[in-house]
Amino acid sequence: MRDDATDLGHLPGEDGPPIIGNTLRFLRDPAAEDRRFRAQYGRLFRNRTFGRRVVGVADAELAEQVMLDRGQVLSSRDGWGHLLGPLFPRGLMLRDFADHRRHRQIMQAAFTRQALQSYCADLDAQSRRGVGAWVAAGQVTFYPAIKSLLLEMAAVTFLGVPLGDEATRLNRWFIELFAAGAAALRAPVPGSTWWRGLRARRRLVAWFEAAIPERRGATGTDLFTLLCNVSSEDGDRFTDDEIVDHMIFLMVAAHDTTASALASLLWYLLQAPDWAARLAAEADALGADAIDEADLERLPLLDQALREALRLNPPVRYIVRRTVEACPMGEHALPARCPVAVIVPGVHEDEALWADPLRFDPDRFAPGQARAHKAAWIPFGGGAHTCIGMRFALLQARIFLYHLLRQATVESAGPLGQRWRQVPVPMPVDGLPLRLTPRSPS
Repeated sequence: MRDDATDLGHLPGEDGPPIIGNTLRFLRDPAAEDRRFRAQYGRLFRNRTFGRRVVGVADAELAEQVMLDRGQVLSSRDGWGHLLGPLFPRGLMLRDFADHRRHRQIMQAAFTRQALQSYCADLDAQSRRGVGAWVAAGQVTFYPAIKSLLLEMAAVTFLGVPLGDEATRLNRWFIELFAAGAAALRAPVPGSTWWRGLRARRRLVAWFEAAIPERRGATGTDLFTLLCNVSSEDGDRFTDDEIVDHMIFLMVAAHDTTASALASLLWYLLQAPDWAARLAAEADALGADAIDEADLERLPLLDQALREALRLNPPVRYIVRRTVEACPMGEHALPARCPVAVIVPGVHEDEALWADPLRFDPDRFAPGQARAHKAAWIPFGGGAHTCIGMRFALLQARIFLYHLLRQATVESAGPLGQRWRQVPVPMPVDGLPLRLTPRSPS
């Protein structure tokens, strides 16, 4: 899509060198570049990367304005389309306004409390199995291992496919599809990352299209079967094509963001052994071999620690929109067709909202702690486009962490790496190698 938002000279910021803009600086260190712009230009600024001018927002009040979009002038579809459109067309994040509301209302039935409870047994069993295998081995490179485990869990919980050759094949296609999202060369050159991603999508589409007829009218607790049969209050249901688009997007989005969040929390706990000990003691106090959603209410410290990791290193750094018409933004005016990016870490690191914001302190989320602004914590977005899988992601992450903390003492296998790759999601460059020592819960 052509970028017509050229009239941004009235905004603070910079375009950088001709042609490349600030792209190279962004690729080298997105976090440092975002902090530089916020420090130099304030809470709203213009930037130019990847041949596009974009307005950056790093302020809770403005972030709330973007996410709520009361005037319906900010398109998520147009914001994300140039990045995700060819790989994930018509996913929930690439729909707007009334169309988005319709799809979300139908899909919500797959994320009710009852539905979440139905997923718990599989999540619990797969977490125990995966952690047990790692502990038996004594070590694991966490990030690739948790990505693989989460995909296996998704095959069972989301797709209703037992572990085996079929699940392995599906997971390989999802990995190839996700990798294409970060491809620099976006041309179908045979053998390229982009080409493999498009091929993987075609194969996944064919698999889902073949499987849908047998899931229609079937009973099952997996997400795929639920989406094939749920309807809104007035009887509206998804078509086959809509189910395919939603399932492919949900599968890819869910496992990578959760893997990033879990890696972040473990990385912080390795540097905060006092908190690791507190969480292990909390898990021991619960003392259950298998847990469900109700048990998680007895793990408040684990929930606090996870939320703090999501604040410090949110899996999705940007909430992207594009104006469909000229509109105000704070004290400024934005033209039509203007890309807008809420910089989530810019909000999460705001000293006006968080004391000593770069410090890992889960007690920020302790009961009774007031939030300085309701948009001060936005790792799952907000407004109509709040992540529909937020409760599922928190459920899955806490169940896994409970079993890891209960079964093993976790240590870094060597010097703790400090480098993180930030796009498409934050991930430790060294994969976060860990040493796992079996522990006997006290």
